[in-house]
Amino acid sequence: MRETIGEENGFKGRIIAFVVVLALLFAANGYVLYRLFITSQSLVDARKDTFVKEFKGTADVLDEYLGQRMANLNTLTNNLVISTYYHNQALGMSREYGLNVSLNDMLDQFRRLQEATVEDGQLALCWITAGRSACRRSNEPNSKCQDQWA
Repeated sequence: MRETIGEENGFKGRIIAFVVVLALLFAANGYVLYRLFITSQSLVDARKDTFVKEFKGTADVLDEYLGQRMANLNTLTNNLVISTYYHNQALGMSREYGLNVSLNDMLDQFRRLQEATVEDGQLALCWITAGRSACRRSNEPNSKCQDQWA
């Protein structure tokens, strides 16, 4: 009987040791999973921050570009030469009696604005339309917006 009690205590000891080892393995596995979750959460947050910074940088560049174009439009709308042309045209002035001079002044103003908005060798404003006169972009490949006034 003593052998059965001794065997029973040995078997219980092995079971208890197995349960303790199993509990330690579960605890270690839980800790590793927890650390993996924290690390992945940190990676997601870092990627989100990077994306926001990249997007903000792109938005700032776009905002600056659009701000420049708005300044160009304000220059055009507040230009006395352009308003003089349209005022003279509204008064019924013909090309022979001075409207041509106003038109040439306006076209020169358009050309100056186009030349002032060159970015990376390309004209930012390739098309400017003024009534029946329009700057048309050349269809040739690698052209730098060679304009022709109609």
